[in-house]
Amino acid sequence: MGDTAQETRDETRAVDPNNQQQMSRHLWWRVGYFLFAIHLVALLMIFAMSHAPK
Repeated sequence: MGDTAQETRDETRAVDPNNQQQMSRHLWWRVGYFLFAIHLVALLMIFAMSHAPK
């Protein structure tokens, strides 16, 4: 049983270059969506403040 646990750990450490590239691509998409959402919220707040009653 100890051998299979060691083999599993070794397999998770070995990084497939294609999978790493795909993970990196997904990370950049998430960063892009996050930045888009932050700007959208900021624009919404600017709009709300400019149209707020005085």
